[in-house]
Amino acid sequence: MQSAISIGAGLLGAFLGRKVASRANLSTAGSAFRSIGRSSKEAGDVERALENLETCRGRLAEMEAEFKSETERIEAGVDPRTEEFDVVEIRPKKTNIDVRYLSLAWAPYWRSPDGRSKPAWR
Repeated sequence: MQSAISIGAGLLGAFLGRKVASRANLSTAGSAFRSIGRSSKEAGDVERALENLETCRGRLAEMEAEFKSETERIEAGVDPRTEEFDVVEIRPKKTNIDVRYLSLAWAPYWRSPDGRSKPAWR
């Protein structure tokens, strides 16, 4: 819209006969035409970007569908309830044992006449 106003103002100034400003008016009209060219190029860029966006959205939908089908295929092939496991026994070696602390705990009990044990700390 601004470009159209600049062109109109430039042409009007050129036709009204301003001798001193006629070059400036032609220059203004030229820059307005260039501005129109840029805006039409940018509109084409936007249109191409929208087409690219739609293409990307379509590809994303395809990839999501492929991911879902692959996930379902893998889940159907593996059932943890029926999976067989191998038992691997690892025996300790004397070189892998390292005793750092040793403690002794003692809790005294009293034996009652009927043979039952009763804690001595109560």
